[in-house]
Amino acid sequence: MKAGVRLADLAALPAPERQAKLRELSAATRRLPNGELASLEAEIRAYEVRHGIDSETLRREVNAGKRQETWEVCRWLMVLDELERLRALAPR
Repeated sequence: MKAGVRLADLAALPAPERQAKLRELSAATRRLPNGELASLEAEIRAYEVRHGIDSETLRREVNAGKRQETWEVCRWLMVLDELERLRALAPR
């Protein structure tokens, strides 16, 4: 579950609890979001199934000018880049 709090709820907390919540949120920014990798992987798989090609083939075709960069293709490549960036940050 992703860490979060509504500003109105944060403002309503007593000062010590508000500070603790802010520390918790700050620490959460330094961790991988829970479930984010799985969500991105599922989105990539959906693109691959819908288009009948894998992501690396898509990249090669776009780079070679063999595939048009539609909105969906651009989104697919952005999601792929984000997935790779997060995987690089993931603890091994």
